[in-house]
Amino acid sequence: MDASVGPRAVDRDMMSRCFALVVASAARDWQHVVVQIALKRPYTFVVLALLIAIFGSLAALRTPTDIFPGINIPVISVVWTHTGLSPNDMSGRVIYYYERTLTAQVGNIDHIESQSLVGYGVVKTSSTGMWTSELRSPK
Repeated sequence: MDASVGPRAVDRDMMSRCFALVVASAARDWQHVVVQIALKRPYTFVVLALLIAIFGSLAALRTPTDIFPGINIPVISVVWTHTGLSPNDMSGRVIYYYERTLTAQVGNIDHIESQSLVGYGVVKTSSTGMWTSELRSPK
């Protein structure tokens, strides 16, 4: 036995080989049982194959084929970048004022979601209605 390989490493290797043999033997036993049933009752497997073919074709025919469904929820994402700015500073100095300006000047906004990361700020705005933009003059 090599000095770099201890008795535990050899035991693990032997155990893994034994486990592989047991699994392979169980798989062979299971296959053997299936083959024996198929030989004793061939009509069972013919009926099973026909049922799989019938239900498979029915499922294929009933499955909708629209790969890209129509989604009419407009979402606008704006990414602000400022190298080295912490998330708290990005949120307080950039994102906060952008959200305030956005809600004041754009109508029909349903949801605003923002996330601040180191050097980045992402603002997602969604609306289920029509977007309207009105420039409002200060009074």
